Amino acid sequence: MLILCLATSLLGLPSTGHRHTPIETSLRWCYLQADLTKPADVDKATRTVDAAAQAGYNGVVFQDAGLESGPTVTPAYNAALQQIVNEAKKQNVDLIPSIAPLGNPQAFLSRDPSLVESMPCRNVRFTLINGQLKPSDPPIPIINGGFDTYAGEVPTGYVAAHLTDVKVGPDTAVKHGGAASLRIDGQPTSVAGKGGVTYKQPLVIHPWHQYRISVWTKANKSADARLDLAILSPAGRQVGFLEWNNTPDWTRNDMLFNSQDNNVATLQIVVQPVPNSQIWIDDLTIEDVGLLNVTRRDDCPVVIRGDDGVIYNEGVDVATITDPFYPKGPGSGRFDIAHPTPIQAVTPISRIHEGQSILIDFYAAAVVNGKVTICPSESKTRAVMRTEVRKVVGLTHPRYVLLNVSNVCSLGWDPACEATGMTAGEMVAKFVADECALVRSVDKSIQIATFSDMFDPNQNALDQFFLMKGSAAGSIKGVPKDAIIANCNFLHPSESLGFFEEQGFKQILWGYNDNADHIIPVSDWAKLASGKPGIKGFAYVTRSDDYTHLADFKQAATGGPK
Repeated sequence: MLILCLATSLLGLPSTGHRHTPIETSLRWCYLQADLTKPADVDKATRTVDAAAQAGYNGVVFQDAGLESGPTVTPAYNAALQQIVNEAKKQNVDLIPSIAPLGNPQAFLSRDPSLVESMPCRNVRFTLINGQLKPSDPPIPIINGGFDTYAGEVPTGYVAAHLTDVKVGPDTAVKHGGAASLRIDGQPTSVAGKGGVTYKQPLVIHPWHQYRISVWTKANKSADARLDLAILSPAGRQVGFLEWNNTPDWTRNDMLFNSQDNNVATLQIVVQPVPNSQIWIDDLTIEDVGLLNVTRRDDCPVVIRGDDGVIYNEGVDVATITDPFYPKGPGSGRFDIAHPTPIQAVTPISRIHEGQSILIDFYAAAVVNGKVTICPSESKTRAVMRTEVRKVVGLTHPRYVLLNVSNVCSLGWDPACEATGMTAGEMVAKFVADECALVRSVDKSIQIATFSDMFDPNQNALDQFFLMKGSAAGSIKGVPKDAIIANCNFLHPSESLGFFEEQGFKQILWGYNDNADHIIPVSDWAKLASGKPGIKGFAYVTRSDDYTHLADFKQAATGGPK
């Protein structure tokens, strides 16, 4: 399953040989990410605005952490931003600020990381050893985590399925540790994103515990291969997910997951190689990470108790509970999941004695594929959002804004969200409705755009979607009917375009310059959109800052001249 609107839906630079009835092109946007605290990025932003204007684009969607990180704007940053605003006006190009990063919140959380969406951890056992409280629940066994033994070509302890267009088996020459590694070779007939092999192993786990799975991998000639690690509940729902990177050297990949109310689960590894590639997997481990990224805010309490029910207190029996690696300060909104498990100290006057076990209930940041979400129900979140919107509008005076509501993978678990009584989809709907009302309260003439993925039942607005508690469907109800949908559903374009057309929304095709051959080109996608009255244009997007194909991309998207 794809979870990232921007990071997984890559469009190749299309063939200009395709022709179709041109779509309307009143909106011709390109997407720009920059950090205006860096002089080089100020220059890049200025050049991009100029290049977009010269290629016939009339809008630049601008995302910068400085506009999403809260109320502080330094004079130097303001001067840099005004340089870009003035350049856009000079070139007659709309500068379209990105705001409200619900699912992309690193910059926003850099001011107050406690506003992260968090999940409960309950009855986590710790034992006092040499004056320190350490996680002490029985370890979770992994069979053949070192991939050292095999029954034929299948590692013992695992069930293999979907063996298509691959050659698999042990490699005793290339390994990270132990006697062997698991090697998967793509065949000449392999197709990126299809076929491959799936390995599964059942796990016995403790409910409401936080675990980290680590696995070492290396790859050769497989930049476009799919390599996924997941934990599946007995009902088949993903409670943990990681799409790991393909690197030529041995690399440790970490996945964090909360077991929720499950005491059994399934470990799943999916490998879909590309032709003539090699992928190695070795040394898979699982550990209880205890208080990793523990959330400290008023509505996320920590409760410490003994097996006999005695309550122990922070500051009296136990030192204040924190994670020393928890994000701190501006620019530190990214939650690290690879650091060591925090070790908790007791006080000199503690009633907890050496060797004693206690239980701790707490909340920790909910992480999916290395990403977190903002808790939209926390009152402080609303306060910061209000400040942000007023700040951005005051600095840029835009005609359009883009609500960065995308990639929302965890919602509904902490007390602030539970108190609303809403499903995850209803929370997204309320968040969008509140943000739109706030924008319009500042300037009612501003046109609002947002990404499609969290509102599309053909993409992420599903009954079950990662760590979205309850159904993620119904979120479309919060989007005003005059909003513009930046449609990024390249896997199901006809269904998605049709859904938003039936709902009465205007749309733009959120297309990609960066190449990936297994995704349909923008010319074919635009062909599907031709003739639809709600299609208002397209957007050129690049993750590699390659703006050299703006004119070619426009030609391919519209079927017309450069």
